[in-house]
Amino acid sequence: MEHDRLSLDLPTGGRLPGMQFGSHERLIAGPSQGLEGETMLEKLDGSEGSVLGYRLSGVIDKADYAAMVPEMESLVAQYGTVQLLCDLTDLRWEKASAWGSDLHFGKEFHDAITRMAIVGDGALQKILADLAKPFYAKDVRYFADEQAAWEW
Repeated sequence: MEHDRLSLDLPTGGRLPGMQFGSHERLIAGPSQGLEGETMLEKLDGSEGSVLGYRLSGVIDKADYAAMVPEMESLVAQYGTVQLLCDLTDLRWEKASAWGSDLHFGKEFHDAITRMAIVGDGALQKILADLAKPFYAKDVRYFADEQAAWEW
């Protein structure tokens, strides 16, 4: 049995989708707390040319990165750069076992991703956009509206 665990300190009044915390609390999550579940990686219809969009929902694992890498490699080979949109609205979290694949993805494609739009509706996606800035793309922005992200 896998024992992925995550500890996240949230600032005063921090919110995650479906959860509300008091002044300063720690969220500890792992399979025993219900983070196991289906992952869905869906290529979005607006993907065209060097613009690639994915919707990731549920709990991300390393298989999700393995599925994205070949398409990213192909686009980088064809266009040189990629503009990536990640709709994380229904993201629950990422397994700790996927963190190595996550960091490798960022290292491999950082110079090729000129823009990365993170779409979501809460604090989690805003935090992820801030965390992505130094690791995943030359320019990363958070959007509450998917259409605005595509237009960017």
